[in-house]
Amino acid sequence: MSMTEETQDAKPAVSKSSLDDLDRQILAMLKEDSSKSFKEIADSVGKTEATVRRRVKRMRDEEYIKKFTIVLNDKKISEKKVKATIKIVPELKASKQIAKKVSSLAMVNEAYLLSGECGILIKVAAESVEALTDFIENEIGSIQGVRSIDTCFIMKVLKEEM
Repeated sequence: MSMTEETQDAKPAVSKSSLDDLDRQILAMLKEDSSKSFKEIADSVGKTEATVRRRVKRMRDEEYIKKFTIVLNDKKISEKKVKATIKIVPELKASKQIAKKVSSLAMVNEAYLLSGECGILIKVAAESVEALTDFIENEIGSIQGVRSIDTCFIMKVLKEEM
């Protein structure tokens, strides 16, 4: 480690709530593959392993990094072969209550409260079209305040980032 790098890393390199170019490089590499070792990242960005380790710890402490995870290949391991997005249009005063309820449902993978009249958008995965139909009719359809439901089956994933 050069004296310049050691001196720069001894003091906080970035103030809280800001990222520099090195932080962004490290984040990009971790986003691409969070199993990369600090040594691999350090070699790639031209810094020491200790520098990368400190930067990652700081970004975790400051919550730039929420968690490290894996992305599973659903085609290989999941029994849930039918995926869909469902737009739920709630009655005016029922949005928050419905959003909370659908977010807790087991079949829901993602849920978004949207602006304006867009309502609530959820992404679901089911074992079959029949299971999805039952879910829509029995679980979503039974929620008080749902004005309309619009389902779109996902035919092919073109791009998916986690």
